[in-house]
Amino acid sequence: MPKKPVVVPPTQQEDELTVTIFRFRGSPESMQKGFEAFGAALGAALGTAAPPARQVNGNGRKPQQQLSVPVERSDDAELENDDEHADPDVEEAGAVSATPRPKKAAKPLYTFMNDLNLSPDGKTGWKAHATAKNPDGFNERLLVASAWLQTEGGRDYYAGGELFTCFRAMEWTTQADMTNTMRKLKSTKSYYDNPEYGKWRLTQVGLDAAADIGPKV
Repeated sequence: MPKKPVVVPPTQQEDELTVTIFRFRGSPESMQKGFEAFGAALGAALGTAAPPARQVNGNGRKPQQQLSVPVERSDDAELENDDEHADPDVEEAGAVSATPRPKKAAKPLYTFMNDLNLSPDGKTGWKAHATAKNPDGFNERLLVASAWLQTEGGRDYYAGGELFTCFRAMEWTTQADMTNTMRKLKSTKSYYDNPEYGKWRLTQVGLDAAADIGPKV
């Protein structure tokens, strides 16, 4: 005959807990409410406070925690512009001033030489010579002035200051650098000789070109 199973009487009172698996479906707001209700019921059954429900987004992922920073707002509920309260005397690093700095005027290279004798004794004066030649254009005027300085003005060599003075005496238009054209005529036509810095004179070719300027007799 089969033996009967031995039944052991319970030694103490035992609680019984039945766990049922729930499946929630719905929007994130509905699921949030469901989690809260489930947590409350579970806490009541276990006699403990239900843990706070964890908020999830629509794709089931836990959203990143964001720190809430209080922001003061003006009466019209718009953020105040910090620039309005900034110190106007303090500029940010690397900021460019809206007001451009005035550029300093370049110092002129030449001034009128009062000590240059434009009417030497026994020679044709500069103004009379220039008027008779009546040169046309800057290059011709430069050659005429250079030739007068060498032949009538008593200058073996001269610089931009002497030529500037001759032009001003005749009220001719000058250039910021009176020697720039001289350098060009030296390299292209060999009209000038420049043995050292600041010393200029016409070559024989240049003197002949200056002599051809003016009305033909």
